[in-house]
Amino acid sequence: MFEDLFESENQRERFRIVSNKLLNHCFILKKKDETRSDYFHIMGNVNIFRDFFDLIGFDLMIDETQCVICLKNRYGTGRLQFTKTESIVLLILRLLFLEKKSDLSSLTDEVVVTMMDINEKYKALDVKDKTVLTQQMEKNIISLFKRLNLILNLDKDVNQSECRILIYPSILMAVPVESITECYEKINEKLNEYKGDIINGTESNDDEESFDETSSD
Repeated sequence: MFEDLFESENQRERFRIVSNKLLNHCFILKKKDETRSDYFHIMGNVNIFRDFFDLIGFDLMIDETQCVICLKNRYGTGRLQFTKTESIVLLILRLLFLEKKSDLSSLTDEVVVTMMDINEKYKALDVKDKTVLTQQMEKNIISLFKRLNLILNLDKDVNQSECRILIYPSILMAVPVESITECYEKINEKLNEYKGDIINGTESNDDEESFDETSSD
């Protein structure tokens, strides 16, 4: 079906590589050096990519304002399974992104926070038996979200409180909300469920859970 759309083996190989990046890394960003050319390749061949992923049950989602592309599974399968701690940190990153974007003193489009910022918000939740992020947890979580093209650590040692974390605009598609007010209310409500490690009146374990707010199925 698609063979006539590619004039050479190089075009087929390029399509294969970019398609797998979407499937394996969730987000393709114009603002990230490593995926910038992939973003333009998809936008230049958008109908081919839409048709291909439509065949296997995915919708190609494009945010042209934030210059981010991702996939959404129409059947709700293949969802990312995050631990509770990973889900909490994802929400914290989304909240920090909003707060930094709302800062009128910011002179750049890039949203950069520190590990101290993340840890301070996490500590405030007083999660039972996990009141602080251990160094291994920090490494694992940053590595995970970096692989998903949600963040990038600008400094090598993520266990340092001053380590800078660049939050990509893909976080907006990972945790979508309609308005700033709704974002604060929704995220804070979700985070408060984790406060003291009590969810719906019962203690919860750090088991894997499907994070419903993500659109990167």
